[in-house]
Amino acid sequence: PLRHLIRCCLLVLSSLALSCAYGEPVSVGQTLPELAIHDQHEQSWQMTNATRLLILATNRSASGVVQNLLNTQDKHFLSSRHALYAADLSRMPGLITRSFALPALRELAYPVGIVMNGQLLKDWPRHDKAVTLLWLNKGTLERIEFAQDDTQLRHALGL
Repeated sequence: PLRHLIRCCLLVLSSLALSCAYGEPVSVGQTLPELAIHDQHEQSWQMTNATRLLILATNRSASGVVQNLLNTQDKHFLSSRHALYAADLSRMPGLITRSFALPALRELAYPVGIVMNGQLLKDWPRHDKAVTLLWLNKGTLERIEFAQDDTQLRHALGL
């Protein structure tokens, strides 16, 4: 009986581990997974229940679109909209990230969450060369939009 109980417990734990490792894609109606990362100044960066919008750039083109827009806005633009910006740098070679990307990001007047581990975003929505806009209500994903250029991003942000 004890061996059987131990086997059952191991089976349940294995199933749980597999389900965590192969999670479902992030979709509307779900609570977004926690994204425990740092900003460009090595400060803790996190979403809260007050976050209404997560602007996610998962490639260089999308980062350029976001930064071009944010660089023309007041430094409180993101916070006034309860928005956060995160950039996925996980596919960039480490030397390039440390030597060029991070120093450039440190010059920005607004916080940028830096994703260095691509596994954190593997199930998150994305489109090639597009900015991902994740609209939230108390941590629950309400709407997903994609913006491929400045005009689309401005429209999505109501500018």
